[in-house]
This record gives sequence, structure tokens and C-alpha cells, in this order.
Amino acid sequence: RLHEPNGFGQTLAALAGAVSLHGAAYSNMTLRLNESGGSEVLITIAEGFARGYDRGRMAFEQVDGLYYSTRAPLGGSALTEVVEQLTQDRRAGPEDKILQPGVRALMDNALKNPIALIAARAGGMNTEQHIESMTIRNVDIAGALYWLSKWELPPVTETELMDFGSISMIGERQIVNGTQVASTGRIDIPSYDFYWLVPSKITVNATDFSVALVDYMDSLASESGLGLTPETGSLEYQEARKTLLALGLDQISGDYSGGWQWDGASGALNTGFSTDVVDLAAMSFGLQMDGPSLVEWQTLAREDAPVKDLETLATLGGFNASITDYQLLDRLFAYAAAENGGTPEDFRLALPATLRLIGAESAEANPRIASYFNAVADFIAQGGSLDVAASPEAPVPLRAITTTGEKKPDALPDLLNLSITHQPQ
Repeated sequence: RLHEPNGFGQTLAALAGAVSLHGAAYSNMTLRLNESGGSEVLITIAEGFARGYDRGRMAFEQVDGLYYSTRAPLGGSALTEVVEQLTQDRRAGPEDKILQPGVRALMDNALKNPIALIAARAGGMNTEQHIESMTIRNVDIAGALYWLSKWELPPVTETELMDFGSISMIGERQIVNGTQVASTGRIDIPSYDFYWLVPSKITVNATDFSVALVDYMDSLASESGLGLTPETGSLEYQEARKTLLALGLDQISGDYSGGWQWDGASGALNTGFSTDVVDLAAMSFGLQMDGPSLVEWQTLAREDAPVKDLETLATLGGFNASITDYQLLDRLFAYAAAENGGTPEDFRLALPATLRLIGAESAEANPRIASYFNAVADFIAQGGSLDVAASPEAPVPLRAITTTGEKKPDALPDLLNLSITHQPQ
């Protein structure tokens, strides 16, 4: 098969789906992939151990000293191909349309020329990732390997194709164009499952992260192909950089967690994230929706159904968001005073008064609206926490939300049973 256009990918999948190993240890392993256009992918592992591999299923693997890098010339041909494939208007089966037009061709290209495609993802940048230690448990990709060896996109009835099990990483660092832009002390992914080819359950918990926002911006600008620097960049770039520095956001650190749970059989979705940023704020968001099942998505795709049909099938069960202030408000008002004159205290007194006035004027349309403005005003004046929640008595169709928003926006708070409340420090 190796001489065939898709031979390498098919052969590799067939081999991985046929081999069983009780255990294997390895050290000083290097995998370097190059292609003629100058793209390169490099993976090195200091040492590792795998146990219980059986035709696409693996019980355990421990990897220490993992290094991964991609290097690509700016504007490489592979990147151009990706863009062209994703924007092509071609006739495709319903499975292709679920994945978006052109993705089958993109998947084909990824396995025909993986080196160029992976490296081109960086768009001309050099990216590196260091992981001190990584542990992987209970992986099962046997179903995906079977269809990959046939070089066929599986039907949507094949729902148990991939489960990446659980993954833990310690000491992760990311470097872009020679500058370290992010690090995380520990990342735990206790679940990483799929329904067909769509993620169905992903949970992530990360502690001790750090992101150098300004360094990251500078690194991207300098390698953009335009020779930009903090002094020669566009006005928008310079203003954004100046604002981040003034707010003390050149580097942030903290913890975060997130989750995604989608039931492909019913279409129910529950997703959310939370983060606690040191000396800044704690934030969270959650969303509950019901929508088309995977089979219903296939039907919509086959019939080229308009967006209005999706709005009718999808319903909002509720959402919630919150922010707890540490020093964010202090920094924002200090920045406003420095930019416009006056004192931070003056700005912090004036804005709540303005918001209360607007709320009072809006109360005639819907009394709830006044309470929203008052809650935001209290949050600005006193700090503490601001909580937003939509908890309708029954799931609300997206079509009803968009129609109400267009024709009678003052009724949206009642339709969604929307609340905005302030909790003092």
C-alpha cells in the first residue's frame, strides 16, 4: 500500500490496529519529520514506558522529558492548501457537512502530508512545548483505526470510535519564536471521550498557570512577516500593548478548569469553565442547551436545512456567569484616570450614579432592568461578586429568543427569567 496516495496512513493505521504488546520501555527517542517545503516536526522523549497495548487500546503509558516542536516557513504551501480546502464549495455527504465543508479533504491531506500540515498550523512561527512528565491511562482508538485503515469516514452510527482516557501532565511550558509565553504546573484531563468524531466529554483542571501576554503579542508581531516591533507596529497593536502594561496584565497567573459534556443521542449539552487569576479576579461561566442529536444533525445536513430549522430544534436550558473582583476594578479605574485625567475615586463614584439613572429610566419598560443596573452599580462601587443567571421554567427555543429580541427586547428578561445580583465582599 505504501506506493498508493493514502498508503502511508492506511498502513500505519492497519499496523497499529493489529499489534499487541504486554509492555515496552524506551529512552532517548527522537522522531524528526521534514518535507521539501522546509516544514519540520520534531518529537523527543527522554524515557517512557507503555503497558497493556492491544490493537488500539492502551492501559497505561508514562513519558518523561517530552519535547515537541514545529517549524514552518511563513505562508507555506500547506497552509494555503488548508485554507483552500476549508473554503471550497464542494458537494459532500452529510457527514462531511457536520464536520464543515472540505474537512474530508483536509483529513486526507493531513495523512498524506502530515509534516507540512502540522507545521503550517503555526503559520510561519516556531513553536515548542516541553513537558516534564505525562501519564496516560485507558486509551481506546481501535474503532477509529479500523476506519482509518479502510480510508473511509465512518457512518454516524459508529459512536464508539475514540476515547483518549485520562491524561496528566506536570511541568508544561510553551515557547513561541524563542520566547516562553506560557507554563502550567499541572494539567489533569480525567476524561476525553468522543461520540462518533465529536467530543462528548472533556474535563480539564489546571493549576499554577502563567501566561506572558505582552511577550506573546511581541513574538507574534515580530514574526508576522512585516517586521513589526513594539515601536513600529500598527496603532491598534501599540494601544493594546500599552493598555495591557498599564493594567498590569503583561503576565497573569492562576488556576482554571473546564468541562464539556454532549450527549450525541439526545443533543443535550452542558459546558462551562472557571478561572481564578491571582490579584485580578475569579470568573466562571456555564451553559445548558438541548439541540439536535447526531442523527438529526445528519438529517439537517442531508437536506441542507436553513439556520431557522436549527433555531427551532435547539433550546436554551439556562446559563450562569459570575465575576469576583480582587484588584481588577482598582486597575481599570486607575487606568481610566491616567488616560482621561482626574482620580480613580472620581471615576468610581461617577459611573455607578450614571448606571442607576439609566436603570431608573428603564424601569418603566421592565422593572427587572432597573435591578440589573443597580446590581452592576453596586459591584463597581463596592467590589465583591456579580452573578448573572438565566433559569427559565422550561427550555426556551433559540427561535423564541431571537424573535423576542428583535420584536420586544424588554420581554427577554421575563422569557429567560434573567437575574443579575451583587454580593458584597
